[in-house]
Amino acid sequence: MRYYAPTGLLPRVAARILDNVLLAAVYLSVANLIFADVSFGNISDLSFQLLAIAYFTALPVLWKGHSIGKKICRAKIISVEEKDKLNWKHSFWREVIGFQLLSIVTFGISQLVSGIMIIFRKDKKGIHDLIGKTQVRNDRPQGIFLDD
Repeated sequence: MRYYAPTGLLPRVAARILDNVLLAAVYLSVANLIFADVSFGNISDLSFQLLAIAYFTALPVLWKGHSIGKKICRAKIISVEEKDKLNWKHSFWREVIGFQLLSIVTFGISQLVSGIMIIFRKDKKGIHDLIGKTQVRNDRPQGIFLDD
């Protein structure tokens, strides 16, 4: 049996930053082609937020638990209930409800609390992981153990 360790805070934050930089670059490139002379100053916050929600909800389901940033950082989102595969329900609850909506309602405090939880909990789960019944784990096995 292979053991995959839970992913800590630093790789998760690094993956999120990489994903957001990539999203901003794509968003600005496409917007410049369509509208010309677009910069960060006049990007619609709502349209970028909707793009980010779609990206962070859909891509991990379609790409076996990875976003581009998570793939680079060797992290993977899994469903706790299904023991590996991430489905649409868990991805929606994790990202839309547990991350985005809760962050808006709590003015970002939920993200700080999640960071603290990820640092100190043995299973490295944040609020959004608990709501979505997911876990972020290392994509590479940490060891092989024989079942008794």
